[in-house]
Amino acid sequence: MSKKYTFKDDDIFKRKILGDQLAKIIHKSEELRDDSFVIAIDGSWGVGKSIFLDQFKNEIENPHEELYKSLNANVVYYNAWENDDLDDAFTPLAYHIYNTFKMQQIEENLKKEILNQFKDLSKQIASSVLKSYVQKIGIDDKIYNRIKQVFSKGKKIISEATVIPPSFEDIEKHNILKKKLKDVIQNAIKSNNNNKLIIIIDELDRCRPTFAIETLEIIKHYFGINNVIFILGLDFEQLSYSIATIYGQKMDATGYLIRFVDVIMKIPTPDNIRDYIIQKTYLNDYINEIVDVVSFYNMSIRDINKFLINIQLFYEYNDNKKFLIEAFKSYIYLIAVKLKHSIEFKRLLTDDLTDDYNKLVKIFPETIWTSTFCDLISGRNKTTVQIIVNNPTAYEVEFRYLIDQNDISDNNTKNILLPIGQYIFNKIEMCVLDNNIQIL
Repeated sequence: MSKKYTFKDDDIFKRKILGDQLAKIIHKSEELRDDSFVIAIDGSWGVGKSIFLDQFKNEIENPHEELYKSLNANVVYYNAWENDDLDDAFTPLAYHIYNTFKMQQIEENLKKEILNQFKDLSKQIASSVLKSYVQKIGIDDKIYNRIKQVFSKGKKIISEATVIPPSFEDIEKHNILKKKLKDVIQNAIKSNNNNKLIIIIDELDRCRPTFAIETLEIIKHYFGINNVIFILGLDFEQLSYSIATIYGQKMDATGYLIRFVDVIMKIPTPDNIRDYIIQKTYLNDYINEIVDVVSFYNMSIRDINKFLINIQLFYEYNDNKKFLIEAFKSYIYLIAVKLKHSIEFKRLLTDDLTDDYNKLVKIFPETIWTSTFCDLISGRNKTTVQIIVNNPTAYEVEFRYLIDQNDISDNNTKNILLPIGQYIFNKIEMCVLDNNIQIL
C-alpha cells in the first residue's frame, strides 16, 4: 500500500468513529488483562480493512487528537499474507518488530543492546520452534544441522525417524528463551518512553491455513506481554473455514479462533458507495449506471477499484467516443460480468446462454433487457454489418464508425464481418485485431 491513508483526509466511509472506539479499547486494555490484548477487526474480503488499519496506524504515528496522542505507542505493521511463503511463522513477525525497534529515537548504545538481544533471541526461538517440527532426539547433530540449514532456505525435510517428545531440559531452555524475549520487548517499550507496543497483523485470513494458525499460536505463546496489543485484520468466517480445513469440518472452528481474541470489532459495510465512486472516477455521465452495477453485483471496495480501472481503461483506449452515450452503458455491464462471472461472460457471446433466462437473470439485472443491450446480445451470431442493417440502435453509430474510418474492401473486411459476439469479446478483452483497427 503506497498511499498513506488518514482519518483526516481520506475518511469517506466515516470510519474514524470506529478508530476512536478502537483507541478507547486500547486505553482500557491494561485494566482488562495483565498480558497481551488481542483485537480482531472483522470484515469480509475487500470491505476496506487494510485501509482502515493504515488510517489507524498513521493516526497513532502522527496524532491530531489527544485520544491518539495519549496512546503513546510504537506501531508495527505486518502483512502476514506477504510472508506466508515462509515455513516459519515466527521469524517474519519478529523481523518486523525488530525493524520497528531499529527506528526508535533512543540512545544508540541502548538501542544496539536491545536490537542485538532481540535478534539473538529470535534466532534461538526460531531454532527451538524448528525442533518442535523435527525432533533432534534420535537424530545425530550432523543430520539435524543439515535439516536446520535446508529449513532456513524455505524447504522442509520430513524425517523418517520416530518423533520423540522433547526432554525436560529442552522445555526448560525453551521457556527461558520466551521469558528473555518478553523482558527485551518490555525494555524496548520503556526505553522509548512509550507505554505500549501495538502490532497490526493484516491479511491473516488470506494466508495458508497452517501459517495463519501458527501465527495465532505464536502470538499466544511468545508475545503474552503486558502493554502489547495485537490488532488482527481478518475475515472471521473465512479464517474459521481455513481452520476447519486443518482440524476437520466437525470441529468448532469459530470457538477455536475466539480463544485467541479478546475483542471482535465488526467493520461496517460502506453505505455511501456513490460518494466513493464519484471521488474515484471521472466518468460523471455514467455514475448512475456504475452505481447500479456495483449494487447489483454487491461489489466490495476492492471489486469496485478493479471495476473502475477496467471501465476507465476501456473508455480511454476507445477512439470512437461517439457511441459512448448509450452503448457504453451496456459495455459497463459486460465488463462487470467479465470480472464477476468470467465463464458466463464467454458463454454469453459464444454459446446459447442468451436463451437460458434463468441463468441470465443471475448475471444481469432484469431491467437491462429493455435497453439497446438486448439488440446487441440477441444479434450475437450476426456480423457487425448485419447489425447495422437490421438494428438501427445506438450501436449503429459504433459499427458505422468502423466502416467510415477504414477501407472495407481491403484487409479490414475481416473485422467488419466479425460475428458481433466475437467483436464485443475482443473489444472488452482489449485485443488488437490488426495493425489498423484497434478495438479498444
